[in-house]
Amino acid sequence: MLCFRCEHRAAFLQAELEGIHPPRPRNECGEPLTSKVSCYMFIPCLPIITAPECKGDKRPRFGPSFIASREQAVRLMSREELECYAIFTDRDEVALGWRTKP
Repeated sequence: MLCFRCEHRAAFLQAELEGIHPPRPRNECGEPLTSKVSCYMFIPCLPIITAPECKGDKRPRFGPSFIASREQAVRLMSREELECYAIFTDRDEVALGWRTKP
């Protein structure tokens, strides 16, 4: 499950789409039909900055699908803007996320 939520896998798939030599920090990063349950290279996917598709749309940006405005991708945040940290901890369990650097 980790591979499908990892930035290394996302970078590999994006590079393949663009026809450039894809990065593979681990050999498994380049096996798109498989996923590992444990990994020493895991990092969560980088957040995407979005904007409303229609300027002036008065509907809420996030909410139930029948009233929310459509969002479009603006850009992917860079790792220079962010730091990875634990957003949740419970004994041995942890959830990783991103926050902007101070």
